[in-house]
Amino acid sequence: MRFFKKDYGPAWALFLSAIALMVYVLVEYNFTVFVRVSMNGIVLGLTYLLVALGLALMWGVMHLLNFAHGQFFMMGAFSVWYFMVRVDVLTKYLPIVPAYLISLVLAMVIVGMMGTLVERYLFRRFGGDLLPALLISLGLGLILAQAMILAFGLLTKSIPTAFAGSQRFFGVSLTNERLALVISALVLLVALWWLVSHTKFGRAMVAIREDQTAAALQGIDIGKFRLIVMFIGSALAAVAGGLYGPVFQVTPEMGTGPMATAFAIIVLGGLGSLPGAGIAAFFLGFVESFGATFLGATIAQFFTFAVIILVLIFKPTGLFGHGGH
Repeated sequence: MRFFKKDYGPAWALFLSAIALMVYVLVEYNFTVFVRVSMNGIVLGLTYLLVALGLALMWGVMHLLNFAHGQFFMMGAFSVWYFMVRVDVLTKYLPIVPAYLISLVLAMVIVGMMGTLVERYLFRRFGGDLLPALLISLGLGLILAQAMILAFGLLTKSIPTAFAGSQRFFGVSLTNERLALVISALVLLVALWWLVSHTKFGRAMVAIREDQTAAALQGIDIGKFRLIVMFIGSALAAVAGGLYGPVFQVTPEMGTGPMATAFAIIVLGGLGSLPGAGIAAFFLGFVESFGATFLGATIAQFFTFAVIILVLIFKPTGLFGHGGH
């Protein structure tokens, strides 16, 4: 019954606001428009959630806000493009679907390992000192973006689609690329939920989040868990980029927008709260879809951040955050 406590009033307000937006679209327009806006909102929400969950995990275990996380998203997309287009060994000898899936796995491993190296040799040196880590992550993000520009140029890249065609739902066409993104994201989210909720690793994460000193006294290797969490968070950003790339385009600057939205999601949901990140991601995805369809992208961004500001005024810790965070 925790969700009905007075402390969660802003969460209820956000939920009712989303319902009101959906009812408005359904009444003022038609069911087809409602389905199209909802589908776009789901696609955006799942993409942003994969990026935001990595940030939420990092904050929960390490109290780290990694501003290079958007570049890990970009690196994931570039890795898939590199293996499928620049070095076309996979697509030459394999059907395109297995080639794409292998490229996606390779992107997760490469970017995940990059994240562990960054944590071990950069972030860990500063312990729990937030400001140096923020400065390092900002600098790292700029370096990664410039490295991609120097290596591959400024021109946009395209990842060939592995899932041609489209499906119709309630009279609305949804490309198989977007459907694959939705299914893949849902599978990853269920796997992450199971890992956090039903394994010793998840229980250890909760213990570290609550009290690192007590967790260390119980024999939990804090350094090892920091590396694992950094790998998972970075790999989630990479797979989000790899799923996003075929639907949109691959550029060195493509991580900036999702990173800003992901940061807004974890602040709105409550730093370190995975359920809060989920609710905030789908709300912002739907608001962005609604705004881009009816109001324009600029007004949609204004409305999104106005909602965040209002929530933080009444609940500074976010929807599901607590005073300790």
